[in-house]
Amino acid sequence: MSRNKDAVCAGICPCASLCPIGEALKVIGVKWKMRIVCTLGYPAKKMSLRESVMRKGVKADSRLSFGEVFFDGSFDKPLTKEAAGKLADALEAVRLAPSAVNKQPWRIVLSENLAHIYEKRNRRNDDGAWDIQIIDMGIALYHFELVLKELGVNGSPIRGSA
Repeated sequence: MSRNKDAVCAGICPCASLCPIGEALKVIGVKWKMRIVCTLGYPAKKMSLRESVMRKGVKADSRLSFGEVFFDGSFDKPLTKEAAGKLADALEAVRLAPSAVNKQPWRIVLSENLAHIYEKRNRRNDDGAWDIQIIDMGIALYHFELVLKELGVNGSPIRGSA
């Protein structure tokens, strides 16, 4: 994928992690409780020192490897891209999906014709009032479904019990 320097960027705003949510809402002039903000704008020509340090601290520019996130039949056997076959591109889209503090809380086990999708809990992302990882899971699932549709792979989600 090529990057156009004039492209408008969209993403999940990190306001909640940079300052208390109440302060973030005051800054943008919102009077009701909100959990997600979509941002639009142009990328900065250069990152600030604060942003550089913060990104390094949360490992924002590194992702888990394919075999650390996806498994073949059970959690004991890492999945390779070759073994993933026609699902490899959709799984790669999940791996590259954004997540809060880059935690990548999803784990997927391929078994027969099913992709079993699990949430790897991280208590640091749950303040008790709301769970940001649920949003991360939704983003990952959307990436997975979007690429599957693009590839012409038919399927539908089935909610199972834990």
